[in-house]
Amino acid sequence: MPSPSSATPSKRDRTRHALLESGIAVLVTNPGAALGAVARHAGVARSTLHRYFADRAELVEAINSHVEAQYEEAIEGADIESGTGYEAFERIVEELQDRIELFSWWMQTIHAEVDDFDSEPDQQLLATIRRGQADGTIDDQLTAEWIHTMLWTALWTAHKQVTLNGYRPRTVRSATRLTLQKLAAPSHRTHPTN
Repeated sequence: MPSPSSATPSKRDRTRHALLESGIAVLVTNPGAALGAVARHAGVARSTLHRYFADRAELVEAINSHVEAQYEEAIEGADIESGTGYEAFERIVEELQDRIELFSWWMQTIHAEVDDFDSEPDQQLLATIRRGQADGTIDDQLTAEWIHTMLWTALWTAHKQVTLNGYRPRTVRSATRLTLQKLAAPSHRTHPTN
């Protein structure tokens, strides 16, 4: 049984977490923002920020690690081994939507590289999609990689609809869920061949 102190994050952990979240919020909207703006957003002095992160590069590296850890937690939280492949996929979508503000970091800092799907969470997501294709609950006419990419495209679109166009998060969440249901649903239509 964990001790009460190990279950409750320390003040240092809470401050670090607040700085990471503030770093995402500030740098996503203004990539050139000064570190002082991140500190103000977190409600701490700039000197406090520098006790945790010596410079911008260190903060950015920590944010990248934080977001990757959240991706891992989302996949783990989705209980991907339970139910059909599609049921697990739906749970993944919900977990990712719960963390969409954090993933805005990746959405804002997209680079020219194509995702090679080599991270463990990516591999688990692809395996879940393939399991759904094998059990007939996810369309097998699309590759798992295509569905994976379209999932992230839908999440990016959802984020932009809220942040740029002022849509209500609940409305966007429902639209995202419906979009991905339609994307992943098995197609029972007969397709003509030419």
